[in-house]
Amino acid sequence: MNRFLFDTSVLIDYIHEQGVGADVLALAAEHGQGYVSEISIMELWLPRHPTARRRRGMPIRHPSDEEIRREIERVLKACEKFGFTVLRCCSETVQYALTVLEHCHSPLGKNAIADSLLIASGIRVGATLLIHDRKWARAIRALKKRGAWIPRS
Repeated sequence: MNRFLFDTSVLIDYIHEQGVGADVLALAAEHGQGYVSEISIMELWLPRHPTARRRRGMPIRHPSDEEIRREIERVLKACEKFGFTVLRCCSETVQYALTVLEHCHSPLGKNAIADSLLIASGIRVGATLLIHDRKWARAIRALKKRGAWIPRS
């Protein structure tokens, strides 16, 4: 069975019915098992990156706390609707993330901790990461090149 983990940006597209978010979630449900990381839910509380929002034609206004709560509720309802699993950030995920950081902290940049936890969540369940950000592809290639794809136990 195919497994898919959604990056926060894909979930934001779904929430706001922008870009490919809605289609991606529906297609993933049709073709396999979808996953949403607790890290993505936590990231909804962070200020939105203006460049990414501008690129998508979205206003740069940051959502209020109430709007963020509604966004989180919408993500959780999507999980229920599509049968997706919410991945907990367990100690195994943290260990995988440490390996990702060790080998890929530079390509991941300022979001390295959250991104490494998302990448590690996908590795842990054997999921394909569905993302907008090309830096993740560079990070994953770097992991494979260094022989660090399978994290230390």
